[in-house]
Amino acid sequence: MSTSTQAPSAVQQLQARIKEFEKQVQQLAAAAPIPKPADRILAVATFLTGDALDWFEPVMRNYLENSKADQEKNTKTLFFNYVNFEEKLKANFENPDKERTAAQQILRL
Repeated sequence: MSTSTQAPSAVQQLQARIKEFEKQVQQLAAAAPIPKPADRILAVATFLTGDALDWFEPVMRNYLENSKADQEKNTKTLFFNYVNFEEKLKANFENPDKERTAAQQILRL
């Protein structure tokens, strides 16, 4: 079967969704810069879907429904700055072995 007719793998689909998400975040940042990290995280979270939304929703609910003193440590850390949110999101959903996946894709050509 030629590579042009093969269905994209789950990893390829996830990578495409991550790229699309990153593009949407960049567009949001360019159109309406949001200086407060928590507000920026909440705005970016509107683009989350599927497993990423399922992962973030309890954290967001904890942030929105509790005073800072009553929030879980994970929530406080994640909302402290945008980089924390981005790193946690990537750690949970980005391909942890990009090089190996790329090598496997090349071998399948």
